Amino acid sequence: MPRRHLCACLALLLAACAPAPAPAPERAAPHPAAATGTAPAAEAIRGYIRGLYARDYATAYRFLAAADQRLKSEAEYVEENLGFAGFPLELSRRLADLIRFRERQVEIEGDRATVTVHLTLPDASAPLIERLLDEAEKPDLTAEGKARLLREVAALGASAQFPVVIGEERFSLLREGERWGVLLNFAEAVAVRLEAAVMEELPFAFAPSRPLMRVPPGETVQTTFRVKNVGKETVTGKARHLTLPAEAAKFLTVVQCFCFLQQTLAPGEEVSLPLIFRVEFDVPEKIRALTLRYEFYPLERFRPEWEPKG
Repeated sequence: MPRRHLCACLALLLAACAPAPAPAPERAAPHPAAATGTAPAAEAIRGYIRGLYARDYATAYRFLAAADQRLKSEAEYVEENLGFAGFPLELSRRLADLIRFRERQVEIEGDRATVTVHLTLPDASAPLIERLLDEAEKPDLTAEGKARLLREVAALGASAQFPVVIGEERFSLLREGERWGVLLNFAEAVAVRLEAAVMEELPFAFAPSRPLMRVPPGETVQTTFRVKNVGKETVTGKARHLTLPAEAAKFLTVVQCFCFLQQTLAPGEEVSLPLIFRVEFDVPEKIRALTLRYEFYPLERFRPEWEPKG
């Protein structure tokens, strides 16, 4: 799991950011409830940003617009994002509590709103914060070690002496009934179909865990494929990656893929193969659907020209 958990979040949250002296943090409940009733639309923004920063995607999902939630379940949203769990999640939630918000402009027209937010966030790429996150992920971290890290974060909040990044971003919101939610507009996302095929009589059973994903441009997502050797001998295979239509390939970045490596499976062995990819921000409007196809070949039948580029 990548340690610099704010890198992707900052790209989504901040149009521009720069190091700045740390102001006194705004204190807030660590696990806010979704904005309902007469609570301002800006509260949905705050809950979403805290969840996104902490890589607590179950919390972030609760603040999404109902229209988005109808198109993507919480389980799907959490599965496709690179989230924290266990103590790293607890620590990152405490860091998220140090985020300062200032609504610069709130425009509400009927059931739609646009909110411009000034953000001050703990800089997760700074050595101090990065050390805390690195230590939190150590598997042999003791209970005392965990308590020490939590005390360090509390001390940072009390002293307001921690590195930050600042910036502004605009968010769109949608209201249904009395509930406001952040609109990511999954209806306009790129529909990515995932296909799996076994070639040349390779004795593998091979399938995606999710055959269809809705991916907003610029968002990095993860999924898995399952593969099982249904033969009676140990077999080595390698998967070929195809993006269809071909003109869509330049707008797709594969971050991690099982197709980079050969796979050797004993009889009856079954494994989960990870895939992490991104549809780029500049994907044209005419491309709103594409297919990622993976074809598993016996290693000896895999052609050199099929090797992934880059």
